[in-house]
Amino acid sequence: GHRLPDRRDNDGDGVEIQFLTETEFALIADCMLPRAMYDARVSGAGPGGRYLSALAKGAYAGTLTDRMLLEVAVGTGLRWGEITALQVRDLTLDGPEPCLRVRRAWKRNPPPTSEFHRPDTGPSYLGPPKTRKSRRRVTLAAVHSG
Repeated sequence: GHRLPDRRDNDGDGVEIQFLTETEFALIADCMLPRAMYDARVSGAGPGGRYLSALAKGAYAGTLTDRMLLEVAVGTGLRWGEITALQVRDLTLDGPEPCLRVRRAWKRNPPPTSEFHRPDTGPSYLGPPKTRKSRRRVTLAAVHSG
């Protein structure tokens, strides 16, 4: 019963896609550190410390795992449902060009009243990515800590 937006609403409006700068990303990512690592950054130990000193004490909100997940998302451009659907077999880490393949994504199961509902799958299920273009190979670059 919902109408899709008119494609003309999104075309030609002159608004370009904006990406985070490295500094903006560092501010967000460093807020996702455990307390001890956050405190070390705020005290100036490590890159980004001067930016973090402006944050309110206690502004951290995550774990090291959260931060690594954020770095993978931003570094690869994968959607949440694609990242969390990755399996070991999707990774090729040896060889001249390490990469990952996006082959599946988490999908929401429509309500039982929908003709598209999948019984016995729960609220979510693994399925193919949104479009054929979404099935892709993503080259992984080396991570340089500093």
